[in-house]
Amino acid sequence: MKNYLFILVVLFSGMSISAQETWRFINIPDYHNAEGLSTQDNAERSKRIADQSEGFIKMKQQYGGELITIPGDIVGAHWYRKKFLNKFRSNPAFADYSPSEVVLEACDRSYSGLNALLKNGGYDKLLIAVGDHEIGDNPWRKGSEVVRQIENFRTGFAKAFTKDGNGQSLFTKKIGNAEGRPIGTIYEHTSNAYQHKNVLFVTIDMFRFDDADTNLG
Repeated sequence: MKNYLFILVVLFSGMSISAQETWRFINIPDYHNAEGLSTQDNAERSKRIADQSEGFIKMKQQYGGELITIPGDIVGAHWYRKKFLNKFRSNPAFADYSPSEVVLEACDRSYSGLNALLKNGGYDKLLIAVGDHEIGDNPWRKGSEVVRQIENFRTGFAKAFTKDGNGQSLFTKKIGNAEGRPIGTIYEHTSNAYQHKNVLFVTIDMFRFDDADTNLG
């Protein structure tokens, strides 16, 4: 399935924008390069962060941009599969990790690494939508390991991109009378609305898993 996740940009009507008030944001689709930052080798991970930071530094110098948007798929995220589990557990520090612990650790290492890349490049704001890879990659077949990890994938995503260090949502400001996220749903920490100057950004997690006896793709 192609990644059908959207960051919607809506211009507010009735607002006059002069040349002095215009601004730029950078959109990066299907980044995937954060996958390599999940490596359990800390020295290798640090080198990859340093190397990949150069691209963001150059982008900031050439194009500027007040924020970055990514419409999903920043990783491969096949972290629940035996090949990845065995490699990750080959490091003694992670030898006893369960599949759930490996998934959460890989989320943390990949996503915190991406945040570091942006910060190194001079970007302070990232708006990212959930792609199918951010919840393990489709299809979600009944009885499969990936469906057992969906909650962990969403937890890892929210920890890095939509919550602060205390576990509170970063999207608490209302848009008019509407909440900045769908509170009370499974998407309350993976779908958000954010207004920057004259533009409203809406990130959408459109994925669902019904039950363990249903195949979805």
